Amino acid sequence: MALAPVAYFSDPLEDYANQFIKFYEQGTVTPVAMATDSGGLTTLAKAEISGGGAVPIGFIKTAGDVIFIPWLAIAYDLWIFPTGAEADANDTSNAIQIADNIMSSSGIEISSFAETYLDETTASDTRAVLGAAATTDVTTNTSDIATNTASIASVAATIGRRNKLVNGSFDVWERGTSFTDPSFVYTADRWVCDIDGGGSGNGVVSRQAHTFGQTDVPGNPEFFLRLDQTVAGAAPPSGVAQHIENVGTLSGDDIVVSFYAKGTVGKDLRVIGLQNFGTGGSPTTTVHHTIGFIVLTADWVRYELTTTLSSVSGLILGTNGNDFLSIRVDELGGDQEIFTLDISQMQAEKGTTATPYEVLPEQEVRDLCRFYYERITNASIGGAALASGGIVTTTTSHVVVEYDEKRIIPTISHSGVGDFQVRSASLLTVSDISTFVVTNRRATLVVTHPSNTAGRFAILRSVSTPLTFIEINSEIV
Repeated sequence: MALAPVAYFSDPLEDYANQFIKFYEQGTVTPVAMATDSGGLTTLAKAEISGGGAVPIGFIKTAGDVIFIPWLAIAYDLWIFPTGAEADANDTSNAIQIADNIMSSSGIEISSFAETYLDETTASDTRAVLGAAATTDVTTNTSDIATNTASIASVAATIGRRNKLVNGSFDVWERGTSFTDPSFVYTADRWVCDIDGGGSGNGVVSRQAHTFGQTDVPGNPEFFLRLDQTVAGAAPPSGVAQHIENVGTLSGDDIVVSFYAKGTVGKDLRVIGLQNFGTGGSPTTTVHHTIGFIVLTADWVRYELTTTLSSVSGLILGTNGNDFLSIRVDELGGDQEIFTLDISQMQAEKGTTATPYEVLPEQEVRDLCRFYYERITNASIGGAALASGGIVTTTTSHVVVEYDEKRIIPTISHSGVGDFQVRSASLLTVSDISTFVVTNRRATLVVTHPSNTAGRFAILRSVSTPLTFIEINSEIV
């Protein structure tokens, strides 16, 4: 019998991510090998359902991370096994049957008329009656299916969380929108910037707005980042970088970094990748990769640069949980100059071919940023409540501030104590704020103030309109 593609599953396969499928002759425990294409040259006893990553979740894949549609020639039962070992042993005690006595299309009985039509040796008269082309051939459709299977794999590579960078369009700036002489500090959320590493150089990193309706950078993005070095310095070079959590990210894989940039005409810049194994214990020394070089022009240009990252297998990870892969754009070493760099839509993804910039909903980008950093502010509104609790002694209150979940226990800081007051039965000035208990989701602050009655409610609020904030920080440093 001819092979035919499997097309029926009773449940969505994404519900069984990282589990294994296996086919059996109907009503038996006799395994049936599945072909990976219509030719049947490659067959598999079992196959894994992707849990995401290189192959999108729910797709059936080979051991080499290639998407395929199973092909069979007989009626079959289909089982899903939690592990490959259970599939190999045909142990169905924990398995789920999601197809029972399904007939592949090659096993469907057809009429003699249809059989004649499909028979290349006797079909010419029948085709003439039907007005079909003489070259029409069922094998054409078979090859089309194989072609479409390859197309699915190609399309799948361009969908779903490709970009390893967060806030690559520089839309979120919770710390502010302009930073003078930054020295390896966070500016736009998730982006570390420095002007000459705090040396003799001077300059500003700021948020800038794209001209509304411009088309040089597609998708009508709202903002971009500008690094403007106004005084040349010594070393290290000025630049902008993002630390991606987990040094194993894209370990041993090809990586392509793409972005739009413009600035000082003729300025040479480099793009590098740093595999930093963190601190604590005796971690491996940072591994440096040169991803590529660019020369700035006055107009927006998209750059696409590739390299292969080293495998981290056998290397030593630090014990402090602060390892990362850093993607950085900076000056060539020893080449500090006065220059301007504008950068937009930065993306780092697996592979050797850059895909279009991955646009996420703004709220989703903010949520991703707040996994690392969050600032609770009064939005320059006097009397705005920031935390609440109660007076526990005559001169101290405990108030709880809640925030989005953070990647690790965060550090808590705040604007000057003079920006705050406690609202209870009366307004109380604040002389000190310290932390009592901090978790990934909330912190209890101890607020010191003039004497009042214990047991009363307490609301920590801003005094007046100047920006007042509580900062929750679990960034990678």
